[in-house]
Amino acid sequence: MATILNINRDYRNLIEKMQNLGLLGFDKNSQTKDIFELAVALGCDNPSEVIKNNDTYVRVEFLKSEDNALLSCLLLSQVKENDDIEKYTNLDANYDLAEKCAASGFLTLQEYVNNCNDDPEILAKQMMIKLDLLYEAKVK
Repeated sequence: MATILNINRDYRNLIEKMQNLGLLGFDKNSQTKDIFELAVALGCDNPSEVIKNNDTYVRVEFLKSEDNALLSCLLLSQVKENDDIEKYTNLDANYDLAEKCAASGFLTLQEYVNNCNDDPEILAKQMMIKLDLLYEAKVK
């Protein structure tokens, strides 16, 4: 079973910048799982095939039941037939997909942070538009 969730180490600077500027409410006290889950949400529509420069980011033992449930939704959203549902409940497979979603999500987040000129309000508006579009596409 997976014990850690990885990110591309190149995104450590992005995370630090967000925390230093208080972007999206993140600061030095923010939990890594919260930032990771945001990246997963942003990348769920286009997961990366490969994660480069792996770096330990979230220890699975610190995930709560609700975190695992959220990550489990990734694979379950891909179920085509009810007969297939059991293979989609594999938590390790969900963690693998979550890492791939986070990889593309951090890339998207990097673009938004670069485009907001360090203005938290602009970034928040960009993020709300993106998350609303994801919600419309995936839920409704």
